Amino acid sequence: MKIGRLFMCLLAGGVATAVSSCRPARRSAPSGASPAAVKVRVAPPVEREFREVARLHGVLRAAREARLAARVAGPLEQVMVDVGDTVTNGQPLFVVDRVALGHQLEMARQDLRVTEAGVEEARAAVRRAEAAAEKASVDHERLDRLYRQDGVVARDLWEKAALAHREAAAALDHAVAALALAEARREQAAAALGIAGRRWDDSTGVAPFDAVVAARLAEPGEYVGPGTSVVVLKGLDGVEARVHVPAAWYELVRPGRTTAEVSAGGRRLGEFPVSQRAGAVHPTTRTFEVRLALPGVTDLADGLACEVALILNRRRAAGVPVSAVGLRGGGMVVFTVEDGRARPRAVRAGIRDQGHVELLDAAGLAGAQIVVEGQTFLEDGTPVEVVP
Repeated sequence: MKIGRLFMCLLAGGVATAVSSCRPARRSAPSGASPAAVKVRVAPPVEREFREVARLHGVLRAAREARLAARVAGPLEQVMVDVGDTVTNGQPLFVVDRVALGHQLEMARQDLRVTEAGVEEARAAVRRAEAAAEKASVDHERLDRLYRQDGVVARDLWEKAALAHREAAAALDHAVAALALAEARREQAAAALGIAGRRWDDSTGVAPFDAVVAARLAEPGEYVGPGTSVVVLKGLDGVEARVHVPAAWYELVRPGRTTAEVSAGGRRLGEFPVSQRAGAVHPTTRTFEVRLALPGVTDLADGLACEVALILNRRRAAGVPVSAVGLRGGGMVVFTVEDGRARPRAVRAGIRDQGHVELLDAAGLAGAQIVVEGQTFLEDGTPVEVVP
């Protein structure tokens, strides 16, 4: 039993010796030897355009759209268009209660003709009253002269002539007033005719611009009132991009000055200026709407999603690739190559755009060779080898 245990111990010791003899021996660096140089690539700061961009999702809408509504109350007699129809400016689209409104228009015309006849009658009455007043005035003057000078005319006759003169003057005043009343009634009838004519015109809804019918909201026979929508039109003269922007950027967006790149339908449509900015921030969503007119874009459907890259700020400045900027000691640094060694330089970073970062204090780095690759393991004084 003791011999077996001794054999097992000798066997385990031999295996351990054999394994240890197969391991490679560790090499220690010679005392005082220089560390190997780190291979790096370098490039100077390059001036380029930096853009501060807000990437948002929006929607395309027709540049012009309208909900055509009835302007008068009554039954909808006819709708002459259907969804998808193309209409032109001024084309009739629907009619409301034209029979009743036509009767009202004809009655207004008749009323105007009656009042015009009344005016002519009143004018004739004025002419008669003027003639009678003139005759009474002449008679009164003659009898008055005879009565006062010669005493030929009796007082009773003289008094009757004076009374007839006053009555003729009063009749003339009455005729003139009647003429004024007849003329006022004619003006009233003319105004009523204008209203009836306007209601007649309003009974027909017409297209305000060239468009396509996007929706039909009412059918013949339905009773509609002023403001009841009947059809929805989308203009044919292009689309616009609409996007909601966070309130923090409100002051940075300037209509006519701020631009944005718009993409939709799998292609880049171009860069366009902001055409409209909402006058206030929505109190619930804390966003505001921005619109961009897209002239020349006519082949994309209303309601299509789009991507908007809103350029909030842009300027030309010196910059380096983002990979060149690192963190050391809690601050941002770049490494320059001086006499074959890496030297850290503290920098202040600005806008990051398309893989590059703006250097806000690049004046002190003009012409410097900045490490753009291989700086991960660099420290101050690390030997470097610049490779193409």
